[in-house]
Amino acid sequence: MKRLLFLIALVLCVSAAEGRNRKTKDAEKPQREKPVKPPKVKQQTVYIFGYAFSMLDSVAYITPVQCLDSVFIDSRTGFLIDRPMYSMQFQVYLEDSLSQKNMTATVMFHKKKGSAEKKYAKVMKRTKADPSLRLTVLDAGAFKFYAERWIVTAGNEKDDVSDADTNSDSTKKGGKRKAEKAAKKE
Repeated sequence: MKRLLFLIALVLCVSAAEGRNRKTKDAEKPQREKPVKPPKVKQQTVYIFGYAFSMLDSVAYITPVQCLDSVFIDSRTGFLIDRPMYSMQFQVYLEDSLSQKNMTATVMFHKKKGSAEKKYAKVMKRTKADPSLRLTVLDAGAFKFYAERWIVTAGNEKDDVSDADTNSDSTKKGGKRKAEKAAKKE
């Protein structure tokens, strides 16, 4: 009986080791990389708001829903281009103006104002339901999101820089070098 149990344990150990070897051999095979498709970008108006909280403190901040025109959306996924940059705008505001360090900031957006307001109400309801959080609603004039620039790189559909405010030579690809050369010539 002991020999039988020993043989079964031995077989299980060997088969487990072979399974691990197969997995490592498969991992060593070079994987074919799929070419990354550049995003199809369109400029559009969205409604956006920011929410930030601290895992170290009981405070949370939320901005009112704001209208941002000239925002770039990936038309394939419907995702906001440079979304982390909008979160960073809100986080930097909290750190600089309100001296709130270690805040985790996020932004939520929608193309329709009604849908953005529904999401805003849902976040407000959830935050108010949590007794451990103190929610601070920022005034409409206290913080404003601004549209980020989207610089087109090689492989995208457009040849120039799309910018909400201007289309100057200094913001085009390689424009910084051109501006520096022009300044040296003068």
